Formats: sequence, structure tokens, C-alpha cells
Amino acid sequence: MSRAYTPDDAVLLVGEGNFSFARSLIENYLHTGHQVVATAFDEEAVAIQKYGEAEVGENVQYLRDCEALVLFGVDATALGQCKELRGKSFTRIIFNFPHVVGAGIKDQNRNIRANQQLITSFLTSAQPLLSETEAEKQGEIHITIKTKAPYDAWRIKALARRTEPPLKCAISFQFDCKRWPGYEHRRTLGFKEGLSHRDNVEILDKDPRTYVFTRPSEEEEVEEKIDGKRGKKINEGKAWEGSSDEDEA
Repeated sequence: MSRAYTPDDAVLLVGEGNFSFARSLIENYLHTGHQVVATAFDEEAVAIQKYGEAEVGENVQYLRDCEALVLFGVDATALGQCKELRGKSFTRIIFNFPHVVGAGIKDQNRNIRANQQLITSFLTSAQPLLSETEAEKQGEIHITIKTKAPYDAWRIKALARRTEPPLKCAISFQFDCKRWPGYEHRRTLGFKEGLSHRDNVEILDKDPRTYVFTRPSEEEEVEEKIDGKRGKKINEGKAWEGSSDEDEA
């Protein structure tokens, strides 16, 4: 897996629900939490109410035992306001299955726009926290979403190109739940007995995919500016996609 996580990575996870992904990341890849910050949008009491005290409590305790920093009440679109993150930088910033919390928007177009705004605001908020180390450890933002309708209409690659400064999609690959033992997907509304599904049933048939965003190189930035001055519109997929959209081995 070319985008493998290693103990050298400094990892920020946002939008965690039951913290099962953060736990799986440490258990299966990092084997330490000393450079991991796992955050949830909900306050701790709300998270426990949504996902269960046993589920949240056990995962959080495991993370803390591994020396990970666990934070509640962190808005992924306003990371700069979190004092615990000030002065930190990360090689990997992860947001799995972002979705507007409790919007209750039935109009599909409005729902799409609301989630596009969420992703755009997150990308803008996360950029200042990306590391600027050697090329092989360039800071990356990983966003995993379902890709079937209506999620395909979010067009997150295009959203990333419109941030300031713009980001490029370096690669994307299938999100395989089998690579994350112990991870159990939960919706932002919480787990409702009899209505919600356990394990990863709610994402298995939605073709989830992880998109990796990085800052473009100086050469790529120059090329884009030249294209803009010539009045050429970069076609969807040019420069950022192509071979980069192939699955990882």
C-alpha cells in the first residue's frame, strides 16, 4: 500500500464518531499513539449518547493508553480555533465519511451544496496544519467518501482545486474495510437500535473511496497559472487525475 501509515507519521483524525478507526489505525499500522491526535465534533457526553458508553469509552481508553491525544468538541472546519492543535503539524490529516451533522435537508441539491461547503471549509482549515517535510513525507489530507449517488455529485476533486491555495488529488483508492480490523462505521446521527446497522454494512455497497490531497509543486502551480492566463479551462481530470486515480496495489 503506497500510502501506508508508519510510526513516524504525525496523524490528525477529525470527525471521529466512536473512535474505532483511530483505534484500528494504531492497532494495525502505527503500534503507538504518541503522534496521534483523534478528535470528534461532538462533546464527550453527546458522543456517548450517540454511540454508546461501552463503545466510545473502550476505544477512547485504548487510545489514551497508547499515548494518543483524544479531543472532543473539535470543529473540522475551524481547526485553528482548537488551542491543543496550535503549533502542531501533521503528515496525515484524515476525515472519514464527512457529512453535515443533523442538517435535515430533504432537498437533494441543497444537501449536496451543504456537504460541499463542509469539505471546502475543512480543506481550508486543515492546510495550515500540513507538514512541509521532505518529499516522501509531504503532508497529505485523506478524505474517504461513498461514491454512489448522491455522493458522486460532491465533486471533491474540483472543490480541492478551488481552495486557496489550491490542492491537487495525488491519488485515490478503494477504501477496503478488511484493511481496518475493528473499524465500525457510524453515521453522524448516531446508532439507533433496529434502524442502524452494525459493522460496516452501511458503506459496503456504496463503493467508498479515499482521496489523497497534497499541495501542488511549484512547477504545477506555474503551469496552472499559465493555463489561467491563456483563458483555458482545465478539464475535469487534467493535471490532477489520470494515472493518479488508479487503485493502489
